[in-house]
Amino acid sequence: MRPRPMGRTDPGRTMLDIIFIAGGLAFFGLAAGYATLCERL
Repeated sequence: MRPRPMGRTDPGRTMLDIIFIAGGLAFFGLAAGYATLCERL
């Protein structure tokens, strides 16, 4: 098995990384908003 050359990535894998990062940031934002809302009640 030959190693992949540096700098070349699979477009599907890059898109999956972007989706996971966006999902994590969205979850963090929702959790922070929920905590702030519960703190006000």
